[in-house]
Amino acid sequence: MTTRHSDDSYRPILSSIRTVGWRGTIAVATLAVLAVATLLLRWQQHGFGHGQVILNGVVTVNVEVAASDSTRQRGLSGRAGLPEDAGVLFLFSEPKKYAFWMKDMRFPIEAIWIRDGQVVDLSYGLLPPSEGEPPQVFTPLESAGAVLEVPAGFIERHDIRLGQSATADVDRLGGLR
Repeated sequence: MTTRHSDDSYRPILSSIRTVGWRGTIAVATLAVLAVATLLLRWQQHGFGHGQVILNGVVTVNVEVAASDSTRQRGLSGRAGLPEDAGVLFLFSEPKKYAFWMKDMRFPIEAIWIRDGQVVDLSYGLLPPSEGEPPQVFTPLESAGAVLEVPAGFIERHDIRLGQSATADVDRLGGLR
């Protein structure tokens, strides 16, 4: 004689497990965990970090940190603008004369080139491309290990000059080189 339970809601689940077997169920669960882990790792590698840059000991800039190839390539492309006290800090493993372009930019910016904790070059008047025109490319006169992109007018408003200090507290790569 078979006893029947009043709640048979678990039977479809058990039936499915029997069809693929316990090993199949474990394999599917493992694949799901690996997929989630992969997505999290990709997000970590391609997401912007955050922090602050302090210029000349007094000017604080809240920054997104572009420390991976993906975030450096994306930069400010496609954005409508930046708040006055904000920027994007591009970090590199070694100082060089890195070239930047204004691809898909929608607003003018300025660039502060930094090496060994000092401002080594300033770029003004970096304009987004006109429709149908190639994007502007700009490079520093000196090698830099970091580049801080800020809204147009920032450098003059805050009297930023060559040789001034530039320090960072960021959650990617631990700071400036």
